[in-house]
Amino acid sequence: MQVPVGRVYVLTNPSMPGVVKIGFTMGTVEGRAKELDSTGLPKPFEVAYQVEVRGADALERQAHSKLSANRVRNSREFFEIDVFDAIECVRGLATEPMGEECHPKYVQMIGLSAKQRAEEIEKQKLAKTQAEQNDRIARFDSFIQENATYQKELGRLRLELENLKEKIQVSPQLIKLTWYERNALGPLVFAITLCLCGLGAAYVSNDFKIASACAAAVGALWFLFRSLKATIRYKELDNRPLVAMDVERRNLEYDIEKLESQKKYLPADLADLATANPIQSNDKGFEGTAKKIGRVS
Repeated sequence: MQVPVGRVYVLTNPSMPGVVKIGFTMGTVEGRAKELDSTGLPKPFEVAYQVEVRGADALERQAHSKLSANRVRNSREFFEIDVFDAIECVRGLATEPMGEECHPKYVQMIGLSAKQRAEEIEKQKLAKTQAEQNDRIARFDSFIQENATYQKELGRLRLELENLKEKIQVSPQLIKLTWYERNALGPLVFAITLCLCGLGAAYVSNDFKIASACAAAVGALWFLFRSLKATIRYKELDNRPLVAMDVERRNLEYDIEKLESQKKYLPADLADLATANPIQSNDKGFEGTAKKIGRVS
């Protein structure tokens, strides 16, 4: 009777550093890892190594026996052992492997001595630290450039606002008219009242001279009304440049406030790279604003 083919595996889990699981399955190791993902651990299992052999159950028992001193519990297949030692143990016992797979991050160090492995791990850590430092420096340089552009734009807007305020100060004061004056209602109401009074007097006395006088008075007052309205319109036209400058001033203040609300702060993890950092740091890196503002049309 031919011995069935199975797979012996070594699994790791980030939630259990320093602990590996050694077992066997007649199916796929990836499927077995997914089945174990429902055991309550916060992170899934990772396949570190698997080997395809006949009599996988026997190979598993040999590995368990050899590593019995490192077993966490007799009823469980977990071992407190370095993952490389576990892989080398299973590989050494698999005399006739039909195929094997090893996770890429472990392949390079299989077969090395403990000292060589420690040196390789240290080298990888240094390389990772250097890469992280280079990334931090690149982020810091990018922040410095963005901040310089921000300060330049903010300075330009502030200078423009100061120049505009000086121009407004030396300009004629805005002519303020009441609603009553702006619509010239006084002469019109007076003319209509005088006309009505004249017509009433003419009706009572049958004297059309009074009516003629009233008509002349109405005409004169109407001319006065048109003249006053033209004067007010002229004053309004004189106000237009100043009104436009005032609108521009408010829009510049809005642009400055909006730009300041989008100011970027140096992230806290980059603060040590700044020799002199007058900018306040926070972990978010941005300053938000809840104030509702809008441009003036």
